[in-house]
Amino acid sequence: MKLPPVALNGRIVRLEPLGYPHAEGLLKAAAYDEIWTYLDEPTPQTEADITAFISDALDGQRKGTRLPFAVLRQHGEEVIG
Repeated sequence: MKLPPVALNGRIVRLEPLGYPHAEGLLKAAAYDEIWTYLDEPTPQTEADITAFISDALDGQRKGTRLPFAVLRQHGEEVIG
C-alpha cells in the first residue's frame, strides 16, 4: 500500500515528511549512541552518514516500505529526531 507523506501535529511535537533539509538538525539529534542501540544502523557521525540515512529512508518511501518522518518541536522548528 502506498501512503502519501503527511504532516502530523501534536501539542509538543510535529512529524513532517523527512527530507534532506532536516540533515543538519537530525545529525545533531542523532549524536547519542544509545539511540541506535537496537537499530541496524551505526550512529551517524558525519553529514555524509546522515545524508545516506535519509537517502535510504526516502528510497524505502519510494518502494512503499517506509513512511519516514522528522520530529520537530512544535514551537521553534528544532529537529529533535
